[in-house]
Amino acid sequence: MQFHGKCHCGNISYSYDVPGDDDHLSVRICDCSFCQKHGGIYTSQADGALNAAIEDDGAVVRYRFGTETADFYICSRCGVMPFAISDIDGAAFAIVNINSLDDLRPDRILPTPVSFQGENLEDRLARRKRYWVGQVSIES
Repeated sequence: MQFHGKCHCGNISYSYDVPGDDDHLSVRICDCSFCQKHGGIYTSQADGALNAAIEDDGAVVRYRFGTETADFYICSRCGVMPFAISDIDGAAFAIVNINSLDDLRPDRILPTPVSFQGENLEDRLARRKRYWVGQVSIES
């Protein structure tokens, strides 16, 4: 199944591919202060693929906080954060903010509240390697 998304102004666009024909997505609602304030609701599948294109890289902010192990891509023109990328052992892993998807029916998501408070760095990176999108391509 392929989904398409972008920031509001279209500077950051992407396709998110997941195996199979089922358009149900497992969705996590993070309780950290950034995600709560930014409205981030995320999905990822380890065997999925994120293919992104950035029209004007100068208009993209890569925000890091907390452990500073992930770049949250934020369009400085419209303020939307479509995805985040974590570089682990030389490989990129991603999560997709479902609020930036253009073709997702709300009745097809299964939200689960999550909390990663107190998670140590080693466990956090291991979790990302297991569950975040494992095939990431960004074209600028």
